[in-house]
Amino acid sequence: AVAAVLVLAGIVVAATWMVRRSQRVARAKEAIAAAERLLERHEYPEAFETASAAAQVLPNDDRLRAVIAKTSMPAKIESDPPGATVYLERFKGKPGRILAGATPLSIERLARADYVVTLEKPGFATAVRPLPLAPNFLRGWETPSQSSRVRARLVEAGRVPSGMVFVEGGT
Repeated sequence: AVAAVLVLAGIVVAATWMVRRSQRVARAKEAIAAAERLLERHEYPEAFETASAAAQVLPNDDRLRAVIAKTSMPAKIESDPPGATVYLERFKGKPGRILAGATPLSIERLARADYVVTLEKPGFATAVRPLPLAPNFLRGWETPSQSSRVRARLVEAGRVPSGMVFVEGGT
């Protein structure tokens, strides 16, 4: 009798797991279709976020991989000296910055959007740089992407007057 109850309980658990899994797969497939619609409307960050959520369930789906490839790109953030804490905030996105890591930092997939990169290191002035990853379109055609690399030379905090921001010279 005990064995029969255990077998029955095992069958119920397995059936419940299978039903939940099939529901998760169905929702992931709906998310892939939604991500493709967002991509068609050139809503790259939203398409990437939707596809990334579906990838948790269906990581090997070819349609999903295609959406992620079109809506994201790698990024590299470096500082001199290295070891600066990197924060990202999406321009025209949800308010607030996220901790991304420390320099040198390579991000395998970042949604194609424009970002404000903030680099902080004790003893150095905070550096703020743009990271433009959003695609640009000309007459319906996507133009070549800009660099996905940020480099910042950090300046000792004592060399930057209070309330001022150091602007690195260029050529």
